Amino acid sequence: MKQLVTIGLALTALCWSGILSPAAASARECGLYDGPSRLDVLKNQEHRFLNKIQTSPGNIQSYCQLSHIHYKIAANLQENLRDHEYAKCIEFADAAIQRNAKAGAAYFIKALCMGKRGELNGVWQSLSIIRDFENNMKIAAQLDPGLDFGGPNRALGRYYFKLPRLLGGSIDDAISNLETAMTYGPDYWENLLYLGEAYFDDDRYQKAHTLLSRFLQVSQAMPQNPDMTRFRDHAREILNEIKAKTGSL
Repeated sequence: MKQLVTIGLALTALCWSGILSPAAASARECGLYDGPSRLDVLKNQEHRFLNKIQTSPGNIQSYCQLSHIHYKIAANLQENLRDHEYAKCIEFADAAIQRNAKAGAAYFIKALCMGKRGELNGVWQSLSIIRDFENNMKIAAQLDPGLDFGGPNRALGRYYFKLPRLLGGSIDDAISNLETAMTYGPDYWENLLYLGEAYFDDDRYQKAHTLLSRFLQVSQAMPQNPDMTRFRDHAREILNEIKAKTGSL
């Protein structure tokens, strides 16, 4: 089964005046950690927010930050040490949700950690795990769709793209969600790469070529690392396939 890379609550969007509604403002009380991702810094931040919880246990932001920090700590560890961090990530996300059921970022982080934990433990073959991921990410998309440049819809798009059709995978649903993500981050590299890949899979070669070419331009200014090199090589492979298929692009 291919691994994943990685509901019913309504979102009141922006008012006509452009001011956030109470529901949207409530969702933004829970945010993503945006500090350095070095392990030593993450560990220091973990202790800082744990101390904040001791003095202010109702501060939802501390739980959201801790959830995302554990997600990032896991990325710095060997594979056999990651499960504990993903479990803590889910635990703190649930604590945030218990304090504010409209905390979109908490559902987003929780779903990310569920996905990573599922990949790690090989439990994606469990339909309940798959549906829990989908449901939490759908809530995040409803409550805070612009989070992380359209992150909730981007994650759903990858989910539908990677998931076998018999389990609910759908190229149409993948493209629909990735196109929504693009509205929140039209130049964000993941949106460009993943939607370009989905267009290619759906034989929309002109659109795929445009987005993947833009991805290569955008990624030039980004820090080069093994992962980014791999993504760039993958984009070039698709562009070469498009050229071979069309003879013109």
